[in-house]
Amino acid sequence: AGFALLAGPARAGEPNAGAPNLEELRYAVDKAARRGANIDAVVEAMAALEKALAKGAARRGEAPPELAALREAVEAAWKKGEDVDAVSKELGLVEKAL
Repeated sequence: AGFALLAGPARAGEPNAGAPNLEELRYAVDKAARRGANIDAVVEAMAALEKALAKGAARRGEAPPELAALREAVEAAWKKGEDVDAVSKELGLVEKAL
């Protein structure tokens, strides 16, 4: 029973151990937005993903739907000719982490 207590979910105030680090992805999104890329949908999807992960939506082997929405937004921006290569690369690393 003691082991189950140690392996339980993180307590309030502790970082979510299952959530990937989004700093590099956030940096890539912010940098693309500052360059003038028209990526409002990507920025919104990124905010939704951060919010979901903060609430503990990440489970090992299960990507939250917000992650798929972010991927779709990045691909749509790319199809419109926006320079989102760095965002796509960092997103791929986050996807692998989940």
